[in-house]
Amino acid sequence: MKTWDLLLLIRPSKLRCANLMAAASLYSLVISYDVKCVLVDMPRGFEVFLHQFEGADDALREAAKLGLLYCPQSIARAYEPLISCLIKLVRNGVKAVCYLDPDTVKSNHDLAIRASRLVLRASIKKLSDEDLEEWLQLLGEYGLQYLKLFNNMISHLTMVKARKAIILMGLEGFECARLLRREGLRVKVKTAGLPYLRSPLEIMCKKYLQGKLTVDELKRLINEYVDYIKNYVLKYESLDEAHKAWSEKKAPWLRSFASKIGMIDVFCKS
Repeated sequence: MKTWDLLLLIRPSKLRCANLMAAASLYSLVISYDVKCVLVDMPRGFEVFLHQFEGADDALREAAKLGLLYCPQSIARAYEPLISCLIKLVRNGVKAVCYLDPDTVKSNHDLAIRASRLVLRASIKKLSDEDLEEWLQLLGEYGLQYLKLFNNMISHLTMVKARKAIILMGLEGFECARLLRREGLRVKVKTAGLPYLRSPLEIMCKKYLQGKLTVDELKRLINEYVDYIKNYVLKYESLDEAHKAWSEKKAPWLRSFASKIGMIDVFCKS
């Protein structure tokens, strides 16, 4: 069996079904490898609520009430399975370290609001050069937030004295794993909630960071993102349902593949 210092558990973090599968994997990994420390992609200070509350919904509600979380209730609910798992692990002596900078969480919330405004504008008028420039500025700021996330995670790693640690991350974890290996760390990657079709905005961010986003692609992806928001996100009760419907429309083969690994049941039951 390969040895590792860090295990990155990567999932599409805004989907409840993915967090449900990540919670099951996390608990199993902690028990199997006797892991004593888990780094969590939640704001610093959220650890208090893991110790204070027995229910995930109470922990998330209180954190939002005190201004530590900025996401809407639908997104907060997506984290409940993972928070429930972390509460149980903390009760069993596992150390949970939340590594997101609260200012970065607030900045991401502000960027999401800006993106919503740009979507509204793009839905009612033709894209202008000024609009495209604003989208590029937005993508650039998302890129800066990614760098801050990585730096925050690294700074917390230096303070962790555990022999092994598991780090919970979103899809940016794949790039983080590459950077961590470059630092000489032995990194293993596990995933939950895959296969996953990235949203148009996620594709824009990825291509922008890679320096591969052309003007034509930007225009096409903006229009696809407008469709994603108008015809799916706003029409379904949850992001899970919206993303599932959109994914099946864009990539019908995904349903067949997902059914083979049990993801359809997770979508229906979560």
